[in-house]
Amino acid sequence: MLGEPATYPTVNDRMHETGFRLLKVVYRGYSTSGQLQAMHDEAIAKRTRLRLQQDTAAVEQEEQAMQLRCRQERSHQEQEVAEASARHELAMLSLKAEQKRTDKDADHAQSLRHMVEGAETEAKALLLKHDEELRRFQALKEMGVDLTKYMCTVGDRQPDQHIRIDAANPTAVHMEMPRRV
Repeated sequence: MLGEPATYPTVNDRMHETGFRLLKVVYRGYSTSGQLQAMHDEAIAKRTRLRLQQDTAAVEQEEQAMQLRCRQERSHQEQEVAEASARHELAMLSLKAEQKRTDKDADHAQSLRHMVEGAETEAKALLLKHDEELRRFQALKEMGVDLTKYMCTVGDRQPDQHIRIDAANPTAVHMEMPRRV
């Protein structure tokens, strides 16, 4: 703007009054005292430094904001993955529990079937044993055996020891047996 004639209306008017015409202005700079120039240079340097610091801070803020957004997105994605993994794990545990329950129910049903079959087999064996005993007792009765005496004899407890003394003359025998503890 310092090189444009419109910037200097007062100069332009004075030149018209004196018969000159202002066509072009060439700005070659300005000079002041050394102290004023130093203050001006220092102010320019300070403004430039502040502007650079401000731009640097803005860039750093933008970079930190971008990093924060990236971390938030990554955290959100990690949470989604963890949530999906937890849902999958829960579904698998549920399936395993259901399978165990089904297997347990099947095992329980099978063990019940085995117990019922075992009980039926034992009952049949017992029935056959009793039928055989009954048939044997009927055969003994037909032969004239007194079943009451027979059953009392068979049902007596077997002795712990059996001692037999054979003698031609009856003798008085005295025996002492050691007591078992």
